[in-house]
This record gives sequence, structure tokens and C-alpha cells, in this order.
Amino acid sequence: MSANIVTNASLFKKRILLLFGSPHHVGNTFRLVMQLLEQLEENSFYLEQFDLFEMDLIPCTDCQNCEHGLCCYNHIDHYDDLIEAVQHSDIILLASPVYCAGFPAPVKAMMDRAQQFYVNQFDGRKNTFPQRKKGFLLMTGGNCGERLQEYLTIPTKMFFDCLNVELSGKVIVGNTDKTQKIEADFTDIIASINAGPIEEEE
Repeated sequence: MSANIVTNASLFKKRILLLFGSPHHVGNTFRLVMQLLEQLEENSFYLEQFDLFEMDLIPCTDCQNCEHGLCCYNHIDHYDDLIEAVQHSDIILLASPVYCAGFPAPVKAMMDRAQQFYVNQFDGRKNTFPQRKKGFLLMTGGNCGERLQEYLTIPTKMFFDCLNVELSGKVIVGNTDKTQKIEADFTDIIASINAGPIEEEE
């Protein structure tokens, strides 16, 4: 479900949480993620990964329990492990293929369940994620034109907002149905990661 990819972590290393939404461990999305990680400074981070297709997340059923607390399913499908990982991370990477102009079902289930944190904060209860973090979207797909990329950004921002995460950059690679060659420019994302945490407003 989750694994530390880089060991010997220290307090000075960035803690990157990868929410991996592809069923293929060596597919296009995986290669895109590896391109980014390989361009980061060596030994500057450690990685914790959640493979969403393996978690069997229960989709939101609008049970409305989050109006009185957090979701009652969190401890059943290990969503609480994901919550803890977000709390302890510095950077969030959401990596996913494009399915029917959207996200695969396990990714969507994860996103929908995050509504519980918005409801809690909106109702004045404890903020589960008090520290603002940076998040990045990495996606691969066939037809990924500019309009679709903007469309995919909307649910990503809403999901990140529930986690108190700022969408600080995205890379969406298209035409993967025609070529297996994955090329992406991570200049802006790497610069944002290296710039450090978000400064909270007074």
C-alpha cells in the first residue's frame, strides 16, 4: 500500500508523498514520475508511495457522517494511513493516467472522500491539515489538449484544497496512444520544489 522508496531519511530531506493512480507499475505514468524524481537533487528527498489501485478505497456514499466528524470508512480501507502520510509530507505528487477525459475510479474515490476535511473545516471543527503544502499533478493520456488539461485541473485543485495543498504546477503528457516516448519539461516544478515550503500569510 505504501513504501519508503528512498531510505536513510533525515530531517533535512524533503518528504514527498506520491499518490499513484495507475494500475501499471511500469507504464507511461510511472515513467513520467521517474523522469521527475531522477531530475531532483540526489539524496535530497525520500518518497512514500500509495498505489491507489491496490487500496480498494470505498467511494463516498454521502453518508453525511463527516458532518459530525471524519468519514466512518477511514479506518476500514486505510484512508487514515493516507491522511497521516499527507500530514507528515512536504510535497504531494498526484500521478495518474487520463481515463475518459477524467481520473480512474480509485483516484476519483480518493478525491471524493477528501470532502470530509472541507466539511470539518467549514463547520469550524479541527483542521486536519493546518500546514499549507505544495502539490503537483502529473498525468499521461492520448488526447490531452489544452482544454482537457484545464478541465483536469479543476478537480485537482478542489481535492488539493481539501488537504490544504496548493496546486503549484502540472505536467500532462498527451499522444501516448501513438508513441511510448515520454518527454516532459519539469523546470518549473523542480524550481518550485527547491524553493522550499509555502510561506504562510500573517
